[in-house]
Amino acid sequence: MTALGYPKWAPGDRLNTRPGVVTTITVKSAVSLIEVSQMLTQGMSGGPLLDDNDAVAGIIHKGGPEEGRDFAVHIKELEKWLKIRL
Repeated sequence: MTALGYPKWAPGDRLNTRPGVVTTITVKSAVSLIEVSQMLTQGMSGGPLLDDNDAVAGIIHKGGPEEGRDFAVHIKELEKWLKIRL
């Protein structure tokens, strides 16, 4: 898995890529989450979590030094939400 984002972005910064692995898939508040090994920091929320084929597997949700765990919302949750809205 590769997390993409702009943590602590400043003008001139480039896209940050962080490789890692899925540590678990869990459900919290009825939402499927992907927990990953890489540190996801403030500013990466909303960025994609890519699988080994560069397909979007999730959307970065939370992480950082105070969190203790780093999560992305599973892409299937977004797909379900879009079906309801469209």
